[in-house]
Amino acid sequence: MTTLRILTLVVLAIGLCIVEATDCPSFECFNGGVCANSTANFSDHVAANGLVLEMHIETSRHGMHCECPSGFTGLFCKRPYESCDGTDHKCYNGGKCIPGLKDIYGNDQLYCDCSSAIDEDLNRYAGKYCEEKAIDICDSEYKVFCVNESKCKQNFAAYPDSPCECGDNSVGPHCEFQKGSVPECDLKCNNGGSCRLGIKNYALAVIGYRDFWADSDNAMYCECPSGFFGAL
Repeated sequence: MTTLRILTLVVLAIGLCIVEATDCPSFECFNGGVCANSTANFSDHVAANGLVLEMHIETSRHGMHCECPSGFTGLFCKRPYESCDGTDHKCYNGGKCIPGLKDIYGNDQLYCDCSSAIDEDLNRYAGKYCEEKAIDICDSEYKVFCVNESKCKQNFAAYPDSPCECGDNSVGPHCEFQKGSVPECDLKCNNGGSCRLGIKNYALAVIGYRDFWADSDNAMYCECPSGFFGAL
């Protein structure tokens, strides 16, 4: 065997050892994630309609991904989530599970409270899973925002219940829900009160549009203007 061939075999052997010892060079995982030389499987993180969530479209980078511990997901395990009542329904980006509404067919649904759904880059989120990232910010405090390619109304402050221009198939304060997936808020409120879907919380009255979820015991309530209180 020639000297050149021996040197080549030695170099290859060293290279193999390096690859085995450092499975994912320069690939950083977060929140206890472990790098793997494979494609991620996000089949347990899909929407109710079976569609892949946008955060899971990228399943590998350079053939690698991070295997995440329970409570985190995404290519780099940067996305926290909470599983709801032992079901497949999950709330992402800091959202919290809330017992849900019934859909138009009377089936029980689960929804998420997204009021605290904010990622590390301070992006706000809304939606059934807190999966829809704000794409248009209406106010300087980042409390009023629109998702699903919708835009803030020109005079959005005059429309606290619907500050966004929604498309044909979306509805909600941020245009975060598909039409038909939530009931109509149909309480007849007096003295200028506004119907809300959710749990009545006077501390959040001025930002009631964020409470577009409800638990099974209190699906609707009237938000009263200053100087008035009561159920209707």
